Amino acid sequence: MPHGAPPLEAISELTGQNQIKIIPIEKEKFAEINAKYPYYEETVIPAGTYKGVDQDVPALGIRDILVVNASMDEETVYQITKALYEHIKDLQAVHPSVKNLSFDGYRASLVPLHPGAKKFYDEMGIKTK
Repeated sequence: MPHGAPPLEAISELTGQNQIKIIPIEKEKFAEINAKYPYYEETVIPAGTYKGVDQDVPALGIRDILVVNASMDEETVYQITKALYEHIKDLQAVHPSVKNLSFDGYRASLVPLHPGAKKFYDEMGIKTK
């Protein structure tokens, strides 16, 4: 199964020639998986994302993060974060998979926030952990 944010091209192409059914994850199964792997979160594949998928489908999701080496220069990470923030609408226009990309703030993660990103978030008043 491909991994990525819907709509995945591989699945979209598949629906052009075949009927598909996406099996929803049950709440109990999600809780079991999330207890063992806390980086998974509940998400939904929206109805209409793929041909033949006419209802929202509960699914497992992973929050996308940009990972850099901890030794990367603070100013470089600051500038990367700033560029992403300033061009978020351009990114969202490129592909529907990033339409929900946001800077809602640094949420719980298994990796620490780089000081360069934190500096940018702080300057913008974006709440971080």
